[in-house]
Amino acid sequence: MSLLDPSCNDGNKNQDETDTDCGGVACGASCPIGKTCSANTDCSNGNCPTSVKKCQGISIFMHIRTMRRYLKFDSTFVFICLAYSCTDGNQNQGESDVDCGGPCSTKCSISRSCNISADCTNSNCNAASHKCEILSCVDGNKNQNETDIDCGGICGSTCTLNKTCSSSADCANSNCNTGTKKCVNPSCNDGNKNQNETDTDCGGVCGATCGVAKVCQINGDCANGNCHTGLKKCQSPSCSDGNQNQNESDIDCGGVCTTKCALNQLCKVNSDCTNGNCYQTNHTCQPYSCSDGNKNQGEGDIDCGGPCNTTLCALYQTCNVNADCVTGNCQQANHTCLPISCFDGNKNQGEIDVDCSGPCSSKCAVNQMCSVNTDSSKYESPSTYSPLAYSCFDGNQNQNESDIDCGGVCTTKCAINKLCKVNSDCTNANCYQTNHSCQPYSCSDGNKNQGEGDVDCGGPCTAALCSLNQTCNVNSDCTNGNCNQYNHTCQ
Repeated sequence: MSLLDPSCNDGNKNQDETDTDCGGVACGASCPIGKTCSANTDCSNGNCPTSVKKCQGISIFMHIRTMRRYLKFDSTFVFICLAYSCTDGNQNQGESDVDCGGPCSTKCSISRSCNISADCTNSNCNAASHKCEILSCVDGNKNQNETDIDCGGICGSTCTLNKTCSSSADCANSNCNTGTKKCVNPSCNDGNKNQNETDTDCGGVCGATCGVAKVCQINGDCANGNCHTGLKKCQSPSCSDGNQNQNESDIDCGGVCTTKCALNQLCKVNSDCTNGNCYQTNHTCQPYSCSDGNKNQGEGDIDCGGPCNTTLCALYQTCNVNADCVTGNCQQANHTCLPISCFDGNKNQGEIDVDCSGPCSSKCAVNQMCSVNTDSSKYESPSTYSPLAYSCFDGNQNQNESDIDCGGVCTTKCAINKLCKVNSDCTNANCYQTNHSCQPYSCSDGNKNQGEGDVDCGGPCTAALCSLNQTCNVNSDCTNGNCNQYNHTCQ
């Protein structure tokens, strides 16, 4: 005797057969009438009534009494074969389950078999199990406001790449292309702000692509290269955007801006600076000095004369007073240092008065000074020595002058070391308050000048910073390092 593998013709009921050598997955629709079956697919005629689980002929019972005049049988009932219908108790004619779905108007209820969603009462046929199921996020269908099959909508961020979406919340990667309405990998044209972009599809990894009013972090995010440092928005260049642009000499100052640059900021010309002094060597706004390459602070010419008393002005340089010139002679008609002469408009070289007597051949006129009668062009001794009315050129300190013939009522200003009462008395507008004399600018002269934040503090006075509520130009002027730029006060 030899052992054989189970088969559909071995005379035994095995291998999931519903009856001997027929039915089941192995032997298929091979059971004749009368054989045991589990489903219509086990029967050769496709009819396995669920009540008896036996393959039976397709028939209907009719009472013989109603057909006596047509039939000549002694039996009470007769079997008549009928066409398939949606009420025959069998799954046939393309029905998805017994008498429902397919061609039947009756829809299949939950848990019954289906081929398409239209077979089900709730229009939901699970694509995998082919059963009518309650709507869910795993039924293989797009329903219940899902944006794609079993994802998005009430199913949450579950849609994978290329699935349909309504918003980024539908996508597993949180990125729904606003144009195509598909879940896509982040890019610079997906209509969303992602992948470290500063605004939608611009800035960050997308480069200088943000237009005006778009959010930015740095100038490199903006198409015009200008990111407002305060607003963090791309803006047209202005004098308040926190950037150096549009021909400004430093950030938001100088050049086209009405705001002038503070000390140590960059400059191109003097007019860029709050104190009108652009140091020509390094092009920064600096306190006035005798080496800044500019004529300022009462200098006779550039970096000579006035407070620069260690460097006097050479011949033919401009001057204010004689003391500005190496020759000691400032011609007052054109304010130029000239050689000493008897027609330079000054009293010098031993002249008794301006350009007269002494070494000069010209004699002094009436009301000019004289030492002896021979100094005068007219011998008028009484008138020469007679008192004269006060004036700003009488050689005396009178009529409210702060020093001899200067300051006070006189239009002539007082030179360095001359006495003064107020700043306006001095050629450099700096009256030292301690000894009331015109002095070069300093950090102890009792005046606010030379780019100081307040009187004798800040600016070049780095050893004396400004206290709270004193005025300031930049943060470094204040003891607490905070200069309010709106009212220029240490706060």
